Amino acid sequence: MTSISVVIPTYNYGHFIRRAIDSILNQTVLPGETIIVDDGSTDNTEKLLLDNYLLTCNEHIKYLKKENGGPASARNFGIKSATGEYILLLDADDSLQKNAVELLTDKIKQFPDIDMIIGGCFSVTPSHHKKYRPAPIVKESRFNNFKALLNNKFPISCGRFIVKKSILENIKFPEHLRHSEDLSVFAHLIANCNIITVDAPLISMYHHDDSLRHNHHFAKESGLLAVDEIFDKTILPSEYFRLKSSFYVHRCLSIFRMLYKSRRYDEAKHYYKMALRRSFWVLFKWRYLSKYIRMQFYAILKLKNRFIRKFPS
Repeated sequence: MTSISVVIPTYNYGHFIRRAIDSILNQTVLPGETIIVDDGSTDNTEKLLLDNYLLTCNEHIKYLKKENGGPASARNFGIKSATGEYILLLDADDSLQKNAVELLTDKIKQFPDIDMIIGGCFSVTPSHHKKYRPAPIVKESRFNNFKALLNNKFPISCGRFIVKKSILENIKFPEHLRHSEDLSVFAHLIANCNIITVDAPLISMYHHDDSLRHNHHFAKESGLLAVDEIFDKTILPSEYFRLKSSFYVHRCLSIFRMLYKSRRYDEAKHYYKMALRRSFWVLFKWRYLSKYIRMQFYAILKLKNRFIRKFPS
């Protein structure tokens, strides 16, 4: 029987990880193994696991602790240690739906040669509002699927898919990135895998302030580096590279919007100008241009107030 290994990277998520582990142990069909990779946690993660799981579920749960290297490093470490034919990467702050492994196992039986299976998810806000997000529409053309991902029209995240371990061994998470480290992996999988979907939620994805998804420092630092990671000549066919310039502009504008929302206006202007230097069509994107004009107006007001304070009437 084909086995699935669940890999959970964690760093100081002791207050979340029980939910993730319990969701695995309560599956209608258990995965072949669950590997928890502790990326150098300094909280109570190790004690919590030892007291509640490792002594009673030792055969099913493997606990691996390593020096801190970031989420990409932890995922790569867990994938290398896994023994299953397929890998499911679950974030420590999310949880599997009760029948997720059973649904995926049934799909593998139907399509034994498939590389990758993607499902839907529930998105859960801090106020516990839950919204279902369906699986992506997978087209016959891998290029079109890849293009859809770059345009934010191919929803995918860790926990929502399984993929053959043999493929992930050749498509690794970039360990020098602390944010968007999964984007290049998703892009390379979509460009190289035979994919089917399951029309059901596989996980609940919880949004909270502690999440690395909201770390603006790492997002800015990794934002444009992710472009080069995606457009890797050793992995992508040459025809995909015509999308690189437009995606670079897209990333600049995404960082611009993030910094604008954080009121880091000087930094935001820099990324808007970078996008504009690459493509003058940016001027016709009103939702970004309007923000840039607003920032210029704020800058003028700031100068005016400074002048008034310096030279009072």
